[in-house]
Amino acid sequence: MTMTELKAPCRRRYERMTVMWSGTLTVGRREIGCIVRNISAGGATVQVDSPIVVSSVAAVLECPRVGQFRGKVVWIRGDLLGLRFSEKPQHVARALALTIP
Repeated sequence: MTMTELKAPCRRRYERMTVMWSGTLTVGRREIGCIVRNISAGGATVQVDSPIVVSSVAAVLECPRVGQFRGKVVWIRGDLLGLRFSEKPQHVARALALTIP
């Protein structure tokens, strides 16, 4: 088990870090302002400024603090959504390590 994987039994494969970062979520041709609420090497929970009604769609999260990650919307609950990154977890973990001590 690597340091980014959780040690306790849990559905999550990677440790999540609570953050409050502004960003932009692009879904199709639509750009939506957002706040990244938590993030890991595998995905993020994002609060969006305007609703998205369809899950399982491709999306791009752009956050000035860590860069840009491609992924898929895997769940939606009100103004929150779960994004699973399609990037290699090592790539995301490297970008996060440069930002989060």
